[in-house]
Amino acid sequence: MRNAVFFAVFSITIFFGGSAFGQDPKKGVSRAQADALVQAMTKKHPYKGTYVYPLEKDGGETKFYAYQLIYNAPTDPTMNAGFVKVNKRTGEIIIDTGVLCYHYPGYPDNQPIEPGPGVDLPLDCN
Repeated sequence: MRNAVFFAVFSITIFFGGSAFGQDPKKGVSRAQADALVQAMTKKHPYKGTYVYPLEKDGGETKFYAYQLIYNAPTDPTMNAGFVKVNKRTGEIIIDTGVLCYHYPGYPDNQPIEPGPGVDLPLDCN
């Protein structure tokens, strides 16, 4: 009987606490998780219906996964919908125009992210 109680308590502890034991907070966001985040963006305006292309070697980024979004229908003057970077540590999504960068989804007034202490931005946002 004592063994059965021990087994039940042990099983419940592993069942409810197992996910906490298996997670490493320092590990960050995987490529698959970043892919899923960016794919979810393509379900909403203004990126609805775009194709997602991971950039080779993440476009030289070391702290971000980098993607290009391409419209799936011809547009003028370009078919490029933009560049997206996903922070490898936090999963934060940044829309990268090459000059200014914005959080996704947009914040009130859609103000660009300003470089500064504690702000983690892709290389070409500065």
